[in-house]
Amino acid sequence: MKRYEITAIPDHLRVRSIVAVLSRSFHSAPITLKNLEGERHDFPELIYVKSGDRVQLVNDTMYPLAAGQMMIYAPLDAHTGAGTAEVYILSFTADFGRLPPIYNRVISLTEAQAVELERIMEEGLECYELRSPGSSVGGMVPREGVSDYDLQRLKRDLELFLIDIYKSEGLLGAADVSGKRLTEREQFDAVVATLRTRLGDELSLSDIAAASSMSVSKLKGLFRKYAASGPIDFFIELKLERAKELIRTGGANLTEIAEALGFSSLAYFSRLFKSRIGVSPSVWESQHCGSGLR
Repeated sequence: MKRYEITAIPDHLRVRSIVAVLSRSFHSAPITLKNLEGERHDFPELIYVKSGDRVQLVNDTMYPLAAGQMMIYAPLDAHTGAGTAEVYILSFTADFGRLPPIYNRVISLTEAQAVELERIMEEGLECYELRSPGSSVGGMVPREGVSDYDLQRLKRDLELFLIDIYKSEGLLGAADVSGKRLTEREQFDAVVATLRTRLGDELSLSDIAAASSMSVSKLKGLFRKYAASGPIDFFIELKLERAKELIRTGGANLTEIAEALGFSSLAYFSRLFKSRIGVSPSVWESQHCGSGLR
């Protein structure tokens, strides 16, 4: 029998879940945003201006957005905005693999990209709806009658769109940034991207600095500037973000999740989860998934 050498297809970008997809109308005059308090959540969020103008404040930096432009906030970035505009908002979780960060940059879409993104947003609105009024849980749920095929198609379409954005922004071949002088924001995003690939490890401050090819003092300075916490606390937040994803999928029990994320014991994981999230992992699972883990 003939021998074949099979080359695997790279899987650099994988959308894991859709948190929310919304169509919103904002009617307010542009204002100075310096003192406005923004919201924060542990997943990326894409905002696209369909018409009008919008000014977004992300981590104390202002980003003016016009019709046909979009940006993606990084997880845990504080953000708010003002202006009169029709917008689409898509919150999701994804694994970007070795791709460089694409967060917090204003991206002008081509006409074809704008048409495709608007189609994806409408597709998402057909697939998801808000939880019942009075629910203490955020996010959205699939509409009644929506099939796994519908959700798989939405996931695939979003992945292809994001890959096209990476390509048009010249970032597909930029996974290796050695030799390139990065801005401080790009350095911070690169550290976060590294941490996301090491969620199963126990890392010290010096470990993170070494993996990022920078000094501990430089690392601390970046996190003081761009995060609301230090490197270790931020790493723990990323681990707990991933833990919630694993709990939602229901494919592993709590002991397996604790081990996969590098926690020394289930007891330590549960204690840390409760101190950060406010409830134990099992209670959080029952609130968000409706049944306990097996």
